Amino acid sequence: MTEPDPEFKNHGEKLKVLMLVTEDWYFQSHRADLANTLMGTGFDIFVGANINNLEAVTHNRSVRITHIPFRRGAGSMLHDIRTSLSVVNLIRRSKPDIVHSVAIKPIIISLVSIFLFPRIKFVNAFSGMGYIFTSDSARSGAYFRLVRFLLRLIAKRRNCWALVQNTDDAEFLTSNKFSFPDRSRLIAGSGIKLRPEAANNVGDNARRPLNIVLPARMLRDKGVEEFVEAAKHLASNNSCVFVLVGGVDPENPASLTESELKEFAARPNVQWWGKQKDMDAVYRQADIVCLPSYREGLPKALLEAATYGIPLVSTDVPGCREICVQGVSGLLVAPKDPTALACALANLVDDSALREQYGRGALRLVQEKFSLDKIVAQTSAFYHELAGC
Repeated sequence: MTEPDPEFKNHGEKLKVLMLVTEDWYFQSHRADLANTLMGTGFDIFVGANINNLEAVTHNRSVRITHIPFRRGAGSMLHDIRTSLSVVNLIRRSKPDIVHSVAIKPIIISLVSIFLFPRIKFVNAFSGMGYIFTSDSARSGAYFRLVRFLLRLIAKRRNCWALVQNTDDAEFLTSNKFSFPDRSRLIAGSGIKLRPEAANNVGDNARRPLNIVLPARMLRDKGVEEFVEAAKHLASNNSCVFVLVGGVDPENPASLTESELKEFAARPNVQWWGKQKDMDAVYRQADIVCLPSYREGLPKALLEAATYGIPLVSTDVPGCREICVQGVSGLLVAPKDPTALACALANLVDDSALREQYGRGALRLVQEKFSLDKIVAQTSAFYHELAGC
């Protein structure tokens, strides 16, 4: 293999990993801690992403980010072909040992590269099945059939491995022939930084009303509408307020509009705080964190809440039930059921001892299974396994 361009020259014996993610903000929020920690343990990590925010790039000086014009969703075929060629060119110039594609769009865009570079190992990370698999209308369309065909084609390549975050997704991929057991691995997310002081701060406070917080992009499949409907059920309960924290996502077909969210926020016990840069401040004001999502890979919002010892309420669906464990870290309800959601939330609002119990349970769970150190160790071992294949 020829030498990489000087820009990507590896001056040591480090394994070189190219991460492909759709957006720079997603890398910053979900993968930067993992990548930076891996850099410090003997890997050379660089990233291909759609660069929209220079701050997100310069904030991670140790990780080089190259612009790849990813466009989420069902974009034009011509644009996707150009993006695919950009990925081919980046791989040709950088000569990575491993290409780690995060989410369905980068996986599919890498298809040409998978065939062109058979000696490179490709990790296809499914961080959740997304709108195309959770929406009935999306599953009936031609784009879904194309995605299904391409994922099955990719799965057959011997230089490809599937990486999932929960056992439900592992079974889903296998049953749909999107992966094979001998080339599939499960690593529970990207790891979360622990907060040593959290154990001393778990418990009730004097704040009233309690803040029930839903931190997520404002998407219908995050259960935002059910959350607001649950608020209506508890409108007469002056002990709690329902707080939506997150921005709209116009590129996602499941996104609510600003006008819809402002209409929700006009209700007496609902607030919309919009997108917040300082999520630490948000969690410090949260008494319960609620995510009534339809499906997740492993929701970062619940993991972050758990590091603060906050009790959880979520839906009994893949991903969510990994961290919101019934009777341990919180309460689970059926998806798309605002009445059951309201009942579960009311139980926690009215019982401070139960909130503290579940808060401590959430903190223990994230310490035992989802800490950054544990996930870095598992990811490092996986990369070394691939390098030895």
